[in-house]
Amino acid sequence: MSLTPDPGVWIWIRIPVPRKGTRMHVISTHFPSMKDFLAPIRASKEGTTWIQYSGNDFSLTPGAVPGVSLDQFLMQAQTLHGLEDTIATIEQLAQGLAPTTPAVPRVTRKPAWRSTGATVSVHRVLRGQVATAWRGTEPVPRSLFQKTVTVLLPCWFPWRMSEASIQWTMCTNMAYAMALQQAGVSVELVAFAPAEDVWAGQASVVTITLKALGDAWKSQQLALVAQPAFLRRGMFRFYDCMAPRYGHNRACGHLMAESDYPAALRAHTAWQGPQQTLLGAGPGAHIGSAASAQAWLRAHLTAPSAA
Repeated sequence: MSLTPDPGVWIWIRIPVPRKGTRMHVISTHFPSMKDFLAPIRASKEGTTWIQYSGNDFSLTPGAVPGVSLDQFLMQAQTLHGLEDTIATIEQLAQGLAPTTPAVPRVTRKPAWRSTGATVSVHRVLRGQVATAWRGTEPVPRSLFQKTVTVLLPCWFPWRMSEASIQWTMCTNMAYAMALQQAGVSVELVAFAPAEDVWAGQASVVTITLKALGDAWKSQQLALVAQPAFLRRGMFRFYDCMAPRYGHNRACGHLMAESDYPAALRAHTAWQGPQQTLLGAGPGAHIGSAASAQAWLRAHLTAPSAA
């Protein structure tokens, strides 16, 4: 059975990137929607039998996610049946964070060195920099703080991470994106799943658009990726399906250390282009309560940094 992708549906590239003084190959795959991500998975079944591509498909292991089979996950992804409680919890937690979420700073002026101003720099005068010796301010164009951004939501959660911690992490990301939108920033939400040692030792970065620019909120999509079945059923099955193209699937990979995220992000942005990308809260943020969620939001909204 062929799973050759339609270039008009999803994009993949293989790129060597620096990593701790060496180089590793990162296969970056992007899907414009959850439906597109699930399509090759649905197509990998003949009748009632799932095709084995590498003989190492952990998505079919009964104990991977007790009570949720691969068939049940795919049905859940289509109907969202069974996710009602998770959706309600994430929305409720995000709404509870809203009153304490700091506003995104609106910088309307920035420092500037000119021939006139409020204060003078003696050192600049002595160096002969008279034309830029005076410190003042100048207006910042509105376009600099009303940006279009992509927020990457890490969704490779370790098996030890509790369901409550995953939900707190996702509600923090929802509050983060809502605060950006309220400040006039156009936000795209993208699931971000980086893993090491997937196909024949190569790293993988899978990104799935959950909310495109201009779309209404889709908390259902956040709830779908905020459950163990998304990784251990959906993502693991995707790895197995792509084994004929990329190489043998080695135990479905391992959680990528956050110190290696820059390499993963380089692979992702290679096709995305120059659009500003921010990294949302992930497992490394250790968010498990309102207090830790508020601390993360304060740190990332008052002084946001690019991914």
